[in-house]
Order: sequence, then C-alpha cells, then structure tokens
Amino acid sequence: MNELNPTDNTTDTSPTKIEPATSCKSRWVMKLLLSLVILLCGIVIGVVITLGFIRQTFNSFQFQPEVATTRVMARFNSKYDLTQDQQTKLEKIVREHFETLEKIGQEVHPRIRSQMDQFGKNVAAELNDEQRADWKKRFKYLRENFLPREPFRQPQE
Repeated sequence: MNELNPTDNTTDTSPTKIEPATSCKSRWVMKLLLSLVILLCGIVIGVVITLGFIRQTFNSFQFQPEVATTRVMARFNSKYDLTQDQQTKLEKIVREHFETLEKIGQEVHPRIRSQMDQFGKNVAAELNDEQRADWKKRFKYLRENFLPREPFRQPQE
C-alpha cells in the first residue's frame, strides 16, 4: 500500500462496471432488426391472405348466365331502386348478354386450349430433361390457375 498517495484505490473492492459503448449500439441494432423481421412477416402474411382472397373470389365466380344474371340484377335493384317493369326489361338484357358471352367462350376456348398446349410443347422441346420436368409442373400450375375454366361453365356441385 502506498501511504503517500491516499487516492490509490488498489485495495478498493467495490465493483464498478462500465458498459462499453458498443453494447448500446448492438441493442439498438437488434431492436431494429427485430422490428424489420416483424414488419416483413406482417407484409408476407398480408400478401398471402390477399392473394388467397383474390383467388377464392375468382374461383367462386361462375360465368353461368343464370347465376351471373341473378347477381347483376340484385346489384341493380339495390343500387337503382328499379320498378318492376325496369327489372323485367333489364333482366332480359342481362341474361341475353351473358348467354352471348357464354357462346363466345365456348367457341373460343378450344382455340385457346390448343394454343396453350402448343406453347407448352414448344417450350418443353427446347429444354433438357431436368428443365422439362420443372417446366411441366409450372405450366400445369399456370393452366389450372390463370386460364379460363372449360368453357366458362363450372361444374355444378
């Protein structure tokens, strides 16, 4: 012990911990990263739910003239407060319109299907075996999810 220097604290046993400055920065960075992960998870969940809703809406929509006419007329009635005469006339117009659309779809759909089949075959012919297997899976998904159903009419359940 140094008796000449009374400020010498070599024998002082009180613990004094000083946190390094990097500890505060690393906590801040961790909080930021955690916040970003939570934000990204929220975005992903929102996108998945939205896409599921859109897909379900498109799949549930039926182009059958009877169903479409009923839906359109219900909307017309609630929006425009139609008289009975207007309802009768508009229902006839709407039904004829959807029947015409269905006929057009029945005429055109075989051409669309044929063209898509040819497209799939042409692409597959240019790929190796591994690529072709992947292409066939992706192409099947594309056809099932993004092309119109056989010719607009969906099977009755």
